[in-house]
Amino acid sequence: MKKKLIAFSVIAALLISMLSMSSVFAAEEPVWIWRPAEDGYVTDDGMGTGEDAEDGSYTTFTTVEGTVEGYFYPGSAGGNLTAGGMDPIDTIATIALVKYRTTVPSSVNAQFAWHNGSAHDFKSFRYTGDGEWHFAIADLTTDTDSGAGPWTDAASINWFRFDFANNIAADQTYSVDVAYIALFESEEDAQAYAEADGGAVVPAPGEDEDQDGDGSGGTEEPAPPQTGDVSVIVAVAAAALVLTMLLKKKLAA
Repeated sequence: MKKKLIAFSVIAALLISMLSMSSVFAAEEPVWIWRPAEDGYVTDDGMGTGEDAEDGSYTTFTTVEGTVEGYFYPGSAGGNLTAGGMDPIDTIATIALVKYRTTVPSSVNAQFAWHNGSAHDFKSFRYTGDGEWHFAIADLTTDTDSGAGPWTDAASINWFRFDFANNIAADQTYSVDVAYIALFESEEDAQAYAEADGGAVVPAPGEDEDQDGDGSGGTEEPAPPQTGDVSVIVAVAAAALVLTMLLKKKLAA
């Protein structure tokens, strides 16, 4: 009877460990995603140029000299996702994840722009312009630039634009490589997706964005461990305890 109980304890501990590991590594799929090289993009005259990478993994957006910003609309119709072959964005997805690469100076920032059916609103974030791939995570419900058309005031967003370069010098051109923009219900989901995708620097959990792009940055306080991480620790400790008991029993026999 005791041997059966010990065997059951070992199996239970291993199952807990496996389930916990899956909770850490499983990445939630985005509610909405735009891959410009695959889904297409359009812009107003003179507000930017786009060139897809040969392997189709990203698009290089470049500003036009003499303009004050550069932007693109997802899909094939400016300002209308459904007309452009894209799905409208369900506003339960409040967290935006951008995979990008650029060498723009810290004075240049990026901005999401949308119309919720009654008014426009905007959300800015800053780049890390070191020429390496990075992820940016932004909450579209907090610290918006106008506050006139809140993201969650509508069930879905059909007018959506990405301003890849703002606050630019009129006599300069700037380029940003964009792999995708994805929308999630939580920062944890966006974080997990970025970590699973890899190939770019992932911001620390809970790291605030510098909304004005002035280089002031965000909090440096470490975030608490995620639930999945704690479960793994507990499961491994439980399995180790059971194995220790088995080893002691064998040695005492």
